[in-house]
Parts: sequence; structure tokens; C-alpha cells
Amino acid sequence: MVTKFPYDRKVQLTVNTDKPLESKIRIRVPSWAIKKCRLTLTGRLLSMVNPGTYATLSRQWKNGDVISFTLPMDFRMSKYEGVEEAYKGRYAFEYGPVLMAYVSTKGEKENLSLQISPEKLIKSLKPVPGKPFHYSVSGTDDFEFMPYYEVQDEPFTCFP
Repeated sequence: MVTKFPYDRKVQLTVNTDKPLESKIRIRVPSWAIKKCRLTLTGRLLSMVNPGTYATLSRQWKNGDVISFTLPMDFRMSKYEGVEEAYKGRYAFEYGPVLMAYVSTKGEKENLSLQISPEKLIKSLKPVPGKPFHYSVSGTDDFEFMPYYEVQDEPFTCFP
């Protein structure tokens, strides 16, 4: 398998076998995918697969067969459903499977909430040049979104 996921959504699977082999290969399209995923075999369409399901590819595989697909990702919101009152009415922000953290770029520990609708937020994002998965929000220079797994010591929230 060759991929740089999540930084590149492309995935390539190459079959390595000494002789032709009759077998099934199952490929899962995650539920966070935003539309059907197109699976190809050496450039030819094999299947269109719905998010949250598997494609079962049954055939005689030859050495060098290449299955390719691109995982369809985009921003999405997940409403907070826990018991902590402070987060009621707030949303987590994700890009595909990547949980995004709202981070203070200037060390500010207060005011880590956004007063904007989820729909408007997505439209107000601007990629930060040279920093994959980092986004500034129009109207503020003091905060940005970044993958949760990159947060170090900065003040942040995952439910802005």
C-alpha cells in the first residue's frame, strides 16, 4: 500500500503474487467520507462504494494489479453530546477523520469559543500557507484550527 494519508487522500494498493490467485479483497470506505468512493483497477472503474460500507473485489489477481482510490474528505461538524454544561450547543470540527483543535496562537487562555454558526465557519476558513491542515478564521489573527494531534502547550479547545 502506498499513501501519505491524511495529507494526501490518494491510496494505491499493489498486488504481489508469484502466480495468479483467485481471492477477495475487501476495501472499507469510512463513514466520514462525503460521497461515494471510486475504486479503479489499473485505471479502469471497478466499483463506486458508499461511505460506511465495504467493497468486495472478487477476481483472479495477477502480480502487479493496482487498485487505486481517493478518499473523499471535507470539513464536518459533530455536535457535542456529553454531560458537561460548558460545551452544550458547541460542535467539534473535523476534516475527514482528523479532529481539529481551535488554538490560541498568542497564548490567550480566555475566549476559546467562536460566535459563528457551523455553516458560516466553514466558509470563513483560510489555509495557512506552508502548514498542512492549519486554517485561520476570517476576522481573527489570534486563533487557528490545527489537527488535535499537533497541539503542544497552546491553549485550545476541540469544541469551539
